[in-house]
Amino acid sequence: MQLIILIIVVVVLVFFISRNREGKPTKTVEFNGKTYLVSDKRFNLIQRAQQGDEKAQYEIITEYYEVGRSKQFIAELCFFYTEKLAEKDLGVLTELGDLYFDGVGTPRDTAKAAEIFRKALELYDNPTPGLYIPEKSKEYRKLLQDTIEQYEAER
Repeated sequence: MQLIILIIVVVVLVFFISRNREGKPTKTVEFNGKTYLVSDKRFNLIQRAQQGDEKAQYEIITEYYEVGRSKQFIAELCFFYTEKLAEKDLGVLTELGDLYFDGVGTPRDTAKAAEIFRKALELYDNPTPGLYIPEKSKEYRKLLQDTIEQYEAER
């Protein structure tokens, strides 16, 4: 019986220690004149992104679409890296349009969102060399067109 209690105590301790190590805000990050309190893990991710690590930059921007987004999500940082990566990735360009439409990390601007999706549709039909297009299909093209219409209707 004592062994079972000891095992339970150890499991609970390991759980809380690992949870705090990943998520407990302990470091500060400054971005655009604001200071944010973040975990060690988030701090390291942001440092890698600032040093040019595209994988880290993508990780920051894709968090916007995750269910149960982290409480340490920094909207302005997401917008910054989305804008930076949009030049080489059509999917990220459409994410930039979504950020303008939703007003995430930037003031809400439905006209700018529609403009970005028009640009995405133009690039989809006439891609520049090296541009990554996440999907080539009638459905994806229609999604771009439908989003333009939706965003223009919201003006």
